[in-house]
Amino acid sequence: MNMKAKIIIWAICLYVVSGGFISCDNMDALYVDYLTEQTYSGKITDLKAYAGTGRVLLTWTNPKDQISKKIKIVYGDDKQEKIIDTLVDEVYIEGLTLGSYEFTVYTLDANGNSSIPVSITKSLFTQSHLESLDPPHCTAVLQEDGLYTLRFTGITNSMMKFGGSLEYTITDSNGYTHSDTYTAEIDPTELSSTYTSASFTDLPLKAGVSYEVKFSELVYPCNLKSIDTNNQYFFTEISLDSTLLTGTLKVVVL
Repeated sequence: MNMKAKIIIWAICLYVVSGGFISCDNMDALYVDYLTEQTYSGKITDLKAYAGTGRVLLTWTNPKDQISKKIKIVYGDDKQEKIIDTLVDEVYIEGLTLGSYEFTVYTLDANGNSSIPVSITKSLFTQSHLESLDPPHCTAVLQEDGLYTLRFTGITNSMMKFGGSLEYTITDSNGYTHSDTYTAEIDPTELSSTYTSASFTDLPLKAGVSYEVKFSELVYPCNLKSIDTNNQYFFTEISLDSTLLTGTLKVVVL
C-alpha cells in the first residue's frame, strides 16, 4: 500500500460504529482483500445432451485451470444433485421419468465453491413413445417361379430407425413353419436411414392360405425430420437406446 493511500485510510478509519471504533488494522486487512484478485473454479463449455429412454448422456469440455476439481450436476423440478469427485467430461443421468429436463453443470473447487453454471434442456424418449411405435407391415408376393417372397415394409418409419436385425417365424394351420433373419450393419448415431424394407425369397407358400408371422425387430426410437423422394428418412434425433419391437402379423396369400 502506498503512503498516500495509508494517509487517506488513517484519516477516515477512526469513526464510531454502534458505539465503538473499527481499528486501523482491520481497515488495512479489508483494503488488502479488496485489492487481492479472487480466482474461481472455471466454467465448462460446449455442453451437449443426448436422449435415451429414461436417461440422458451429457458431454462437455472442462476448463484448463488448476482450481476446478469436481463436477456437480443439478436437474429436475426437485433440483436433484449428482456430484462426481473428478473432472469427468461426460455423465449418464439414469432413472428419468419426465419427458423433458433442464440440466445445469458446475465445476467445484477443493472447498466446494461452484463455478458459473451452464445449462441445457433436453426432451427424452419415454415409455409412451415406445408403446406408440408402428410395427412393420408384411405381404407375400408371387415370384415368377411360383414361390413367394415375404416382404416387410416400414422397418424404418417416422418414429423408429431399423437397428440392424429382423427375425421372423411364419406358420400355418397345417403345420408349415419357417424362420429366417435379416441383418445389416448400421451406425446408430447416423441421423438418416435407407433401410425401409426387408425381403425373404423362395418360400413355398400356398395361395388362399392364411399365415401367422411372428417377428422381432431391433429398432432405435427417433424423431422424424423429413423423408426425401428416394424414401430416405432423416431424423432430428435418435435414441441412445435400442429396443426390441415384437408382434404377430397375419398374411393371406392370394
